[in-house]
Amino acid sequence: MVIYAAKRISPQLILRLAYPIWELSRVILLYGAGLVLLFLLLFLHQRRALSRFAGSLIAQMDDVRLMLEGQLSNPKAVFPELQPALNNIAYLADRMEKDRKEILRTLNMRQDFVANASHELRSPLTSIMGFAEMLDEGLADTPEEQALCTQTIRSECSRMLEVIEDILLLSRAERQLAEPATVDVAAVAEEICQSLSPRAAQRNITLKVEGSFRLTATEKDVWEILYNLTDNAIRYGREGGYVHIRLGPDGFSVEDNGIGIDAAHQSRIFEQFYRVDEVRSAVGGTGLGLSIIQAIVQRYGGEIHLVSESGKGSRFIVQFGSPEGAQ
Repeated sequence: MVIYAAKRISPQLILRLAYPIWELSRVILLYGAGLVLLFLLLFLHQRRALSRFAGSLIAQMDDVRLMLEGQLSNPKAVFPELQPALNNIAYLADRMEKDRKEILRTLNMRQDFVANASHELRSPLTSIMGFAEMLDEGLADTPEEQALCTQTIRSECSRMLEVIEDILLLSRAERQLAEPATVDVAAVAEEICQSLSPRAAQRNITLKVEGSFRLTATEKDVWEILYNLTDNAIRYGREGGYVHIRLGPDGFSVEDNGIGIDAAHQSRIFEQFYRVDEVRSAVGGTGLGLSIIQAIVQRYGGEIHLVSESGKGSRFIVQFGSPEGAQ
């Protein structure tokens, strides 16, 4: 069988065509098979490409998860267009991790503060209660025993009052209560040396102020910083030694040649209620002085550092790097 077609082209010309049906069917079959094969190849190629894309996308999401968990800091983007977004995510994840650690540190410090404050207040209260019961029950028979009970109660009350005042001072140190002004730190240091000179004279310790420095702050805060540092230097100083207050262009330092602080304790010296050893605890103090100083210094954008060696003295360095803080 054939397919026959005819068309008149002109009055004298007629075009006739004939083609076997089996030949036409074979051509159609070949073209159909080719199209099916082509579609199959395209489908497999697309599936493979999509699989690679999906795998890359899953790997990228894993990188994001590792970034959020803090296990990856510099991810590489599978697609260059995603690199800025990944850098931004890495930056935010790093900030979140730092904030989380700071929050945990603050919570731990608060728990330690409550525990230490409770201990510092419970100990004198227990002592007061015991001696008060002795007096109440008549167990202190002699005037000497009664005087001892009364003296101990007064001493423990003074100790409690000192702890409470330091806690209140630490709370005030974390917020600014007065309008700052330009303070002549050298003049404040001279006044402090005059105030503490009787205590220094008892131990034959020389007080000296060198240099000049002006700070935009409240005079009470500057007094608090220098007074505590100088008082500590005298308290833990060497008999016949010295305490030098040196003022410079960006801050000041208080140096002594006293008992010093061992390197093992220096990283914790500014913690609340932290005492270095039995020697320092026996000398006195609530363990809040340096915490108060650090809080005041940080409020003005400054930093405080310790340079010390056991048996060779200590040097506390206070620096105000910002131009707004120092003049």
